[in-house]
Amino acid sequence: MPPKSANTDSWAEAFRLAICTKETDPVPDDFFTAAQWANKLDLSLSHTRRLLLEGMKTGKMERKNFRAAFGKIVRREPHYRLLVKT
Repeated sequence: MPPKSANTDSWAEAFRLAICTKETDPVPDDFFTAAQWANKLDLSLSHTRRLLLEGMKTGKMERKNFRAAFGKIVRREPHYRLLVKT
């Protein structure tokens, strides 16, 4: 195996800092998780996910992933927003 170069180490460190951050993303007020939609609609989570998927297929919903904290863990969580105004 060839020795690591300083250039590879700096690239790997930059990658780690960019991807493996513990910071959360600011979530806009009109984006909600599937669980939050389920609570608002008073539906089960599985049924809500089906409705969200159908809404995305028809272009009425938008999905974006935001980093969110769950206890001490930060992970990407899909959030959904309604595109059609009522």
